[in-house]
Amino acid sequence: MVSEMATSKASAAGRRAPRASTAPKPGSAGRRAPRASTAPKPGAAGRRAPRAPTAPAAIDPTCGAFQAAIDVLGRPWNGLILGVLHGGALRFTELRDHAAGPGDKVLSARLKDLEGRGLLVRRVEPGPPVRVAYELTARGRAFGRVAEAIERWGRELIGGGGKAPPTRRRPRPRRARRHVTGRS
Repeated sequence: MVSEMATSKASAAGRRAPRASTAPKPGSAGRRAPRASTAPKPGAAGRRAPRAPTAPAAIDPTCGAFQAAIDVLGRPWNGLILGVLHGGALRFTELRDHAAGPGDKVLSARLKDLEGRGLLVRRVEPGPPVRVAYELTARGRAFGRVAEAIERWGRELIGGGGKAPPTRRRPRPRRARRHVTGRS
């Protein structure tokens, strides 16, 4: 199990994993496989082989870190709250006005969740009136790079025009009106 983890970590980083064991395999009686020749090829004195361009690191969607990031961004309003707070510390009402979406109860729950994850800090300023301000931590400010990448990807999705295509919203079903007839 340890060697599997070492192999997956090393392959994600683009390098070879260390051998799990240097002991000979059973039945090999201590014999080693012949090594490939390390002698330089004729005519290759002093020259190095050209390196192939490195491919971007493979993304492992089963990785715990990937799942933690998706868990944060997958919650409704978290991306919006982190984006609004990227501009600086805000009080609750200022944050509510800038976000213009979640209600007070949902906003409060999301702020508590993000605070619990260490992405923002809640500062209480004493004095009448007591003021509470929310500010991103260093971990929360790192969302800025992610947001830029998501915005670039979003622009590619919508064709680079900068405007999202209009969304089609289903009209709300109308409630049947009750006609109250005069009863005597």
